[in-house]
Amino acid sequence: MSSRTKPPFRADHVGSFLRPPELLAARERFQNGEISKAGLRAVEDRAIAEIVRMQEGVGLQGVTDGEFRRTYFHIDFLEQLEGVETRGGLTAHFHGKKGDVDFAPPVLRVTKKVRHLRPIQVADFNFLKSATKRTPKVSIPSPTMLHFRGGREAISREAYPDLDEFFADVAAAYGAELKALGAAGCTYVQLDDTNLAYLCDPKMREGARARGDDPDELPRRYARLINAAIAGRPPASTIKLQGILWSQTPVAIINGRSFGLNDTGKIKLGGSLVTIRCLTITPDFVRIQRSDSDKPDKQIQLGLPAN
Repeated sequence: MSSRTKPPFRADHVGSFLRPPELLAARERFQNGEISKAGLRAVEDRAIAEIVRMQEGVGLQGVTDGEFRRTYFHIDFLEQLEGVETRGGLTAHFHGKKGDVDFAPPVLRVTKKVRHLRPIQVADFNFLKSATKRTPKVSIPSPTMLHFRGGREAISREAYPDLDEFFADVAAAYGAELKALGAAGCTYVQLDDTNLAYLCDPKMREGARARGDDPDELPRRYARLINAAIAGRPPASTIKLQGILWSQTPVAIINGRSFGLNDTGKIKLGGSLVTIRCLTITPDFVRIQRSDSDKPDKQIQLGLPAN
């Protein structure tokens, strides 16, 4: 089997790596006001250089910074857009070997018009590019993350009486960030999207209904938003939707949760964006089937959880 020199690669890492103890300690010291932002960044730089060497050592062609600069996978990015604030939380329930955990990250609130004021990930990308000889991959949250968890009530009706204008502004903000990354030399971006998988979960679908959304329509609405956000991407780039792959041949990957990607999720994305699908393989879901509507040039990627 021939190796790929450009993404999508045959093997790729999705998600964060575990923070090393030195980084966890430095982040706590920063939060306590004991070290400066520059001091924290120096520790992050060392940890990222080490995790880059690990990824290169195991043969990965696409290399990330481990998401070592983040507190949450989505909030650190989205709160840097003008008009976005964080409040409250939406509880999610997780089950693991050590027991059940309830996790409630802050909910994002849109208080005024959403605008992209400055590059958000370019400085982080530049450091990653300097630390690796492979393809540096930047991970940012999907634009759907600014809507799903709070719904209509988390978006100012004064700023956005019509949600179509909200979605248009979010897409424009993402387009500006992708152009800034492209100008810096970034050719591989991953959009992390948990919401399309959540909409396969009956409890999450019921929560969407309680917030006034139609869980059957949301994937279509989100597909239009993602397509609009990457429409102006640099032509030599690849985008992955968790994944989105951003490329001359646009790619989208849907990362199913432990219940697998059922019919509720797989029929909704449609359109020219989707040329790759990714299913998470777990002990209770191992059925893989190519849709009759899939074209021969489409690919199916398997997501294999490390745990």
